[in-house]
Amino acid sequence: MASVSSFNDSLWRASISDKRRHKNAKQIYYPKDSFSKRQAKQSATALEHRHKDGEDDFDLWKVDVQVLNDKVTIRHVDGTQQMNVRELFDRWIETKKSELAERSITNYEQTAAPFLDEFGSLNIGSINTTTINNYVNQGKLNYRLNKKKLLSQLFDFGSEMYGIKPIKIEVESTKAERSEIKNKSFKDFLIEYECLQLASSFPDVITRRGKYPAEMYGYFFLLLFYFPRRIDDFIHLKPEWIEGKVVYIGDDDYLPKSQEIELTMPTEEALRLLNTVVDKYGKPGKQVFPFTYIGAYQVFKKVVKKLFPDRLVKLSPHKLRDSGIMYHLHELDMQPQELMSITGHANFASLEKYVHRSAKALIHQRKTDFNVKSMLQLKNKFMQGEF
Repeated sequence: MASVSSFNDSLWRASISDKRRHKNAKQIYYPKDSFSKRQAKQSATALEHRHKDGEDDFDLWKVDVQVLNDKVTIRHVDGTQQMNVRELFDRWIETKKSELAERSITNYEQTAAPFLDEFGSLNIGSINTTTINNYVNQGKLNYRLNKKKLLSQLFDFGSEMYGIKPIKIEVESTKAERSEIKNKSFKDFLIEYECLQLASSFPDVITRRGKYPAEMYGYFFLLLFYFPRRIDDFIHLKPEWIEGKVVYIGDDDYLPKSQEIELTMPTEEALRLLNTVVDKYGKPGKQVFPFTYIGAYQVFKKVVKKLFPDRLVKLSPHKLRDSGIMYHLHELDMQPQELMSITGHANFASLEKYVHRSAKALIHQRKTDFNVKSMLQLKNKFMQGEF
């Protein structure tokens, strides 16, 4: 009969013996956050009975038992997987929920919906590279790239967890398509003066007294420019993350996209602004910016609608990060390798879209629309916390 014992803090270990074979016991591991000890024993006992009864030629010693959350999956040793594509996606997205923000999960689900409608009922063992690549290379280039990103992760998960054959996905694109995306992304950025103008406008536009002061939002979005990290990193920012010139990104309660605590050294002006913000709003052990992404996004759009109405559709909070990367590359002349340690990008290829032969000229041209002296005075006020 199956026996269950504690293997470690997170797993139960169920052991099933088969004396007829004179083999070691079959070990099955159940996560404690999904199974009580009793439930683990019930599941293991049911598998044992299936084996002894010979149900559908079920041989427990010739299968691999995979347990994910509250579901038990049987993978035959010959590689035949009793799972369809939709089930694989559901299990993969469940693992991503602990890593990604809710809006990112929603985006994945929306991107996957047409794919699951077409292929969701197929057994994962019957999916092949040609079929997937034919599906991916339909629609505009941006959509093709998004489908590749999603499906590559999905099938890598399937290969690692359930032994399905790896699928190499390649996006076909023309030089004109790649150039169009690069130029479109490049032209939408904000220069430093525009970001200062945007940040200073929050108190004028957000006149109704809310839960958080309007200038707090101004500082939040300005930080995205001078210290171009991901938005979630700043929403979870705590005073303890700052140690002299070094800033830790992440702690026991939050990890950045890399899923490990990162150490970074921002520029002096970014560090100065960061310390100003922490002095104004920081409390030990608490988030410096206690609002949610959705709340910040709605406030941002309200200000942009008044300040840059013709660019409302294109501008988003993430665009401030893009603009900050442009500023570091083309105004501070920072090398990509040094910039990667600040932004958290995994490789040089991720920074390629920010490199453009006309960057310096376009930035200089935009600066002529502003009074440089007044903008520098405004920047000084932000840095000193006098805004």
